[in-house]
Amino acid sequence: MNWLWAAIVVVAILVALDKALVPGAAMLGVGVLAQFIPAREATGVTLAMCILGDWMTIWAYRHDVDWRTLGRLLPNVAGGVVLGAGFLFIADDGTTRRVIGAIILVFVSWNVIAMLRRRGGSGAGTEVPTAQMTRGARWKRSLYGGLAGFTTMVANAGGPATSMYFMSEGFPVRLFLGTGAWFYLVINLVKLPFAIGLGMLSTRFLVPLIIAVPFMIATVAVGRWVSGRIDKSVFNVLVVVLTLVTGVTLLV
Repeated sequence: MNWLWAAIVVVAILVALDKALVPGAAMLGVGVLAQFIPAREATGVTLAMCILGDWMTIWAYRHDVDWRTLGRLLPNVAGGVVLGAGFLFIADDGTTRRVIGAIILVFVSWNVIAMLRRRGGSGAGTEVPTAQMTRGARWKRSLYGGLAGFTTMVANAGGPATSMYFMSEGFPVRLFLGTGAWFYLVINLVKLPFAIGLGMLSTRFLVPLIIAVPFMIATVAVGRWVSGRIDKSVFNVLVVVLTLVTGVTLLV
């Protein structure tokens, strides 16, 4: 049991790091925890940590939120959450991990290619009609939001989809993290009843979670300090790399 408690503390630190500075770090923790308990329980415990981390990060970045983006993106998540809950009823742990891993890798690769094309200026000098831009923005929100809802319900892996969305919107580091904290809190609270109904949460992990709280607070504080000093291009590279690692980890 001591090893399990130590693992929970380590994962809690990774979750806090994910929330406060490096989106994608939390999924590394799910793999660690899954070595001690079944994957579904590991996902449930991580969900509890994520909710704690969301509240801490909201306080740390309370002045850095894009409410308009939240209002437009969140409604698209609901369908994905419901679809993910249905998927959990029929899929085993192995299938769940592989499906999510494959989705993440395809999705990130597609986004990286799109970013490189924009950076190359292939569309320079070409004006896009306003109506077409609006349809494209709506389609993008639906895709990213639905995928975030599905992946976060199935494996607490909604971070890659939302990270890629915020990156594509050109968010500064702190606005990225502050808006993300509110986004994740809302969808994690939506997921909570589903997780309880699926038996993914248990009170036997309550004590180690309480012990982990001070470590999470300290990590969020350090993350906020670093976020004001990290270069945006370095931050973006870290997000992409950790997202790819997440996908590969789930596939293995």
